[in-house]
Amino acid sequence: MQQPRRITFDEFARRLRTVFDAVQREKKPVLVEKEGQLFRVERESLHEPADIWAGYSPARVRAGLRRSAGAFRGLDREAFLADVKEQREQESTGRPA
Repeated sequence: MQQPRRITFDEFARRLRTVFDAVQREKKPVLVEKEGQLFRVERESLHEPADIWAGYSPARVRAGLRRSAGAFRGLDREAFLADVKEQREQESTGRPA
């Protein structure tokens, strides 16, 4: 996935209209760097998002859970939990451990 274009705050301030036009035209965000922090400029819909629960079916969820039963059979539980713990301790970009 391509990273958003980064510009300095000074460039953003000088070219405000151009930056907004590019975000709208290209439908891609721009990252603005100011004093060591990044700010994301992106287009947002003025309309409410679709209902995420519209197609939800409790029966289908239960059926999926039944089909997945035993998926971890034979897994070394202690090794798995140690891996999860180790991964949770890793620092993610912009989110400390």
